[in-house]
Amino acid sequence: MKKMNKPILVLVLTSFVAIGSLNSCASEENRLKKDKAEINQANKKTELAEDKYYEEMEEFKKDNLEKISANQKSVAEFNKRILDEKQDAKEEYLTKIAALDQKNTDLKKKLDDYKESGKENWTTFKNEFSKDMDELGKAFKEFTHK
Repeated sequence: MKKMNKPILVLVLTSFVAIGSLNSCASEENRLKKDKAEINQANKKTELAEDKYYEEMEEFKKDNLEKISANQKSVAEFNKRILDEKQDAKEEYLTKIAALDQKNTDLKKKLDDYKESGKENWTTFKNEFSKDMDELGKAFKEFTHK
C-alpha cells in the first residue's frame, strides 16, 4: 500500500506545482496589463499638462503683446499732445517718452525671443516679465498724471 501512495503523492504534488505556476503566470500577465494601463494614464496626464502649459504660455504672450501695443499707442498720443508745449517742457517730455518707448520695445523683444525651455524656466520668465510690465505700466501712469 505504501508503494501506491508514493506515486499518488508525487502526482498530487506535481499538480499543485503546475497549478501554482499557471496562477503565477496569470497573475504576472494581469500585473503587466495593470502597469501598462497606469503608464498610459500617466502619459495622458502628462500630455494634458503640456497642452495646458502651452496654452498658458500663448495666452500670457497674447495678453502682454496687447499691453505692449497699448503702450505704443500711448507713446504716439503723448508725442501728439506735447507738440503744443513749451520747448523746455517738450524736450523733457520727449526724453521721458523715448525712455518709456525703449523699455516697451525691449520688453516686446524679450517676449518675442523667449523660447520654450521647460516649465520651471517659464515660471521664472513669466514672473520676471510680469514684474517688468507692471513697473512699465506704473511709469506710464505716473507720466500721464504729471
